[in-house]
Amino acid sequence: MELHPITIEQAQKAVLENICRQAGANLFHRPAWLTLLSRLSDEGQLHLLGIFNKEELSGLLPLWLDRKLGFLAPNRAPATPYLSPVIPFPHHPAKSASRMEQLVNLIAPKLRRYPLGRLFLPPEMIDIRPFLAQGFSALPRHTNRIIFEKEGEPDFLPQVRNKLRRAEKAGLVVEESGDVEALIKLNQDTYRRQGIPSIFSENFLRSVMELLVAAGHGKLWLCRNPEGEPVACRLVLRDENWGYDLLAASADRREGEEDFGAGPFLVAHILSEMRTLVAGYDFCGANIPTISAFKASFGGKLSPFFCISWGKTWARALSPILRRFS
Repeated sequence: MELHPITIEQAQKAVLENICRQAGANLFHRPAWLTLLSRLSDEGQLHLLGIFNKEELSGLLPLWLDRKLGFLAPNRAPATPYLSPVIPFPHHPAKSASRMEQLVNLIAPKLRRYPLGRLFLPPEMIDIRPFLAQGFSALPRHTNRIIFEKEGEPDFLPQVRNKLRRAEKAGLVVEESGDVEALIKLNQDTYRRQGIPSIFSENFLRSVMELLVAAGHGKLWLCRNPEGEPVACRLVLRDENWGYDLLAASADRREGEEDFGAGPFLVAHILSEMRTLVAGYDFCGANIPTISAFKASFGGKLSPFFCISWGKTWARALSPILRRFS
């Protein structure tokens, strides 16, 4: 196998899509998402490497080169929970392990050209031994995931069911929407209340709606109050296997206004549809205890995934300083 730089256009989206399907790759490795990342040039740079076997494109290594550290370094791409090598693996465990070792041996020299970097493997890529053998570090992370059962009621906690009854009684309504302006405003309101900059730029949100939602890769869900005002939203994407909870936001409540449970009401409606379309739902994170508890109340179970990292001594020493002043 060999590595060569490619572009989405050179590789042809249909070829990349076929490779991703054969490899069981998630949405964040697909051409639509990679095209989205290529638009965010003010935040970083998407670098694609093709994995070639006998001159035939058989895999992909997408790298997001972050500018925030003061030098280009592979890092987590904006709003992208997983970004890792994509290559079909044999079904036989021994052959699959051998292919993983070949893959890591191939990409390791390329990765080490960067003084510092991180890759975020999806939960399905659990065999990290080849990375460790090459001297990389591996840090476990977690997300909340729901595996939908074919039969039976959703595994909601009693307090969730109580909030759903209250929301319905209050006259809240959930709908699919293409209202990007409502999405942007709700997102701005949410981060302003938290006192931190939004991780979702306006350019990013408009691009997601244009490149993914409009193309059938997801939906924007709005919850409206009886007056028709949007009070909460969730941006949900999906592939053949999983739904992905990309963004959640809510409006400012008026003084004295009750919380009728728009958030849980919205999630319950989304999960009801998702269980008819995909095998599971990924809440895309479980690092903040209160938010993780909210996700777990719908039946979400902790699922580990790994962050693979590497770095030269001087780069590791400088990186906290560079983050502070970037």
